Amino acid sequence: MEFNITNSDKCEQFIGIFQNIKSFSESINISLNNEGLYLQTMDGSNVSIFELRLSHDWFDSYNITENITIGINSNIFQKVISLWNKNLIIKVDTPNKDYDKLNISLENRNIEKDFECSKYFEIPLIEIENEILTIPDTEYTVDIDISGNKFKKIIDELSLMGDLIKFDCSEKNITAFTESHDGSMKLEIHIDEENESYCIEEGSEISCSFRLKYIKSISSIHKLSKLTSIHLSEDIPMLIKFDINEKSSVRFFLAPQIND
Repeated sequence: MEFNITNSDKCEQFIGIFQNIKSFSESINISLNNEGLYLQTMDGSNVSIFELRLSHDWFDSYNITENITIGINSNIFQKVISLWNKNLIIKVDTPNKDYDKLNISLENRNIEKDFECSKYFEIPLIEIENEILTIPDTEYTVDIDISGNKFKKIIDELSLMGDLIKFDCSEKNITAFTESHDGSMKLEIHIDEENESYCIEEGSEISCSFRLKYIKSISSIHKLSKLTSIHLSEDIPMLIKFDINEKSSVRFFLAPQIND
């Protein structure tokens, strides 16, 4: 098993994704086959699911001879790849078929012009019992495609005032609300019809609440995609999706906050 990432933008995307993953789970399984890389992990509170799919053609080089699943410590993996900079490329491979170790190389892309040190790591692989959940396709009441920068700004501002976000959606408007002992804050979200989109089932009005800390965490990777896709229905998990390319994406599911 071996894959390489030489494109600097893709290296940054890869590092950003795994920076986010470590906040969900310390131990993760990564499945690799000839179609690409897949992982699914759930946070310790069992209220959110993080799912990553990278197609084989997203990588600059990808060579998988058999279907494998490897278990890694996400903190160690992130610690290693965080030493990358734009003068380096990322190479990952397994040195033997026992699949007990993982090699990670951060190699100088141009040693004739730059004297950046190449870095070579070997980290242990671990056995993780982790059942992959089958997530059924769902028709949501509300579908929003919004600028990632705008969405992150909304979440960051609301996080200053409270711990929960309540979305109220109707055919006329979208609002986001939070409150705490410090007061309350309400945002009316305006959609740029030329570059964004908003769709709600005819005649519908919905209201649903979620923990802001989880959404704030996932919004940190908004640069993966120009638009952040948000899908809402009452009483079921929300879906936040980043389309990296046609066959690669990050999906994030978060259970609603149920009021007593």
